[in-house]
Amino acid sequence: MICGVVNDPGTGGQSQRNKWSTCAVQMVNLVRNIQFRTLDTIFEEMVCENLIPANPVLHIYDPVVLSHEKVILGRADVELTAKSPFVDVSCMWLKGKGYKPVTYNLYYHFLTGFIHPFIGKKPIGLVDQNNIKRIYTYFNTVNTNSTWISQIQLVMRMVFDYAIEKGLIQNNPMLRIDDAHLEPILVLSRNQKNSVRAAFARYGFRKTRLKELSRELYWILHVEKEFHNREGIRKNNIIFRTVFEQWHRNTQDGVLSEATALSSFHSMDIYMLPNIGDKAIQEISPSDLETITKVYALMGNTSDFYILTKLRSLYDFAIEKGYVSENIAYRLKSANNKAAEKLILSDEEIKEFFRTCNGLDTMYTYLFAVILCTGLRIREGLAVSHSNIDLQMKSLKIQNQIKDGRLHPATKTRRGRKIRLSKTTLAFIEAAKIQQSVYELQGGFRNELKLVFTTETGSPLSYTNLNRKLDEIAMKMGRPDITAHTLRHTYMTVSARCGENLDEIQSEVGHGYSSDVITEYLHQTEESIHESAVRRQEYLEKIMREFGTAPDEGQVDGNG
Repeated sequence: MICGVVNDPGTGGQSQRNKWSTCAVQMVNLVRNIQFRTLDTIFEEMVCENLIPANPVLHIYDPVVLSHEKVILGRADVELTAKSPFVDVSCMWLKGKGYKPVTYNLYYHFLTGFIHPFIGKKPIGLVDQNNIKRIYTYFNTVNTNSTWISQIQLVMRMVFDYAIEKGLIQNNPMLRIDDAHLEPILVLSRNQKNSVRAAFARYGFRKTRLKELSRELYWILHVEKEFHNREGIRKNNIIFRTVFEQWHRNTQDGVLSEATALSSFHSMDIYMLPNIGDKAIQEISPSDLETITKVYALMGNTSDFYILTKLRSLYDFAIEKGYVSENIAYRLKSANNKAAEKLILSDEEIKEFFRTCNGLDTMYTYLFAVILCTGLRIREGLAVSHSNIDLQMKSLKIQNQIKDGRLHPATKTRRGRKIRLSKTTLAFIEAAKIQQSVYELQGGFRNELKLVFTTETGSPLSYTNLNRKLDEIAMKMGRPDITAHTLRHTYMTVSARCGENLDEIQSEVGHGYSSDVITEYLHQTEESIHESAVRRQEYLEKIMREFGTAPDEGQVDGNG
């Protein structure tokens, strides 16, 4: 089929056909090796060159980049392991059960339409109940048949049982879900649900169609409310797009790190500009912004806090320039979706994490332990060098980060800082130094950047391999939701519990504003809640005793 398509005489010159014949050979080899995700790029290029009319690769959800359900179900077998993505396991399950066509098509629809977009690429051993709850809330938003939620639950349970049967996982995470009928992301009318589903079916979360999807969802969800704009300083009735360009040029691009600036641009380019970009900024109402946050959530983003932060920053800039007199973004409140809560480790899990790092005894685990002890960003941790460590003062200067294997002379916020190092941190740094001595004896070790954490050859650690290693620790601990940022969140929360004020924490972790630390990172654990209750009780009893009003122990223990 592939070669026949490529050799179509009506598609171009001989050299072009030879070019895509080579691609076809590469593609066949990839199929043989069960490496299907790279097929998507090849097919997209074929479409651009008009060699085929449409991309046959299945696009469901852009961040997941699923491309091969039909390939596996049609003619390929996949060797499954605990690290196999959910999509591989579910397709092998569906393929091997031999269901009748009606049942098969129904289950296939559930998998590709509602399950794979959210957990398809995630390794089967790392799927947790938060991932599953996200599927439920999304399904409850756009589904018009409320009884089908039990079918979604049934399909996932059977896939996990199949994984247990194959020895891929030990426990079924579905058993930890109390209720599948969770609150939907948005409360929609029946007509809105049908329109939303039609929009998703039309554009399919495809990367090249996200703007169109965003625009259509906006008009489905938008309900204009009365808005009394406070007339302030008027300057040329400037449109939102122009303000955005000025704001991004002055506060994002070149000011923040490249990745952060690109992320802020993407969020505006997909969700804001297609819908209100050509509208005068003074005519934009809170209901406009509220609708955009709903679109943002409906298109798979678990928290609207990020986009609200960008909007508030943009409107602050507009006020400074005199374009508007009020920051209407502050009229909106984040929905605080539970699926977006930052995760932290309990005291017992912190101990288990250190024990696991000691047991594995690799450069990656030394780095993880240092991040947990210091709250460093992962790219800052990769760039820690021996020259920046002051052993006498027990401090570390943070002024670089590693991106794409290269050293960048700036942190994410473009601000250097100095942090304190505990005995535990210094112990793991010393362990890394000893490991480097072993590498030097083996030969071929050239640590040109003088990094603390390196490979056997002295090059920076791989960001991709780092995530894989952290997944291994997460699986050993039974906490598949652990990420590198979990370690950072935990450090800041522990710092607050130890009595450090917000300014100190802000300075150590390199955040721009202490309010960011409050809203994003400080969390309570069961231990901290208990400790706070005990401290409050002791404090109140102390005051009561000073005034002679405290009950004696007999009254407390008795009926009094």
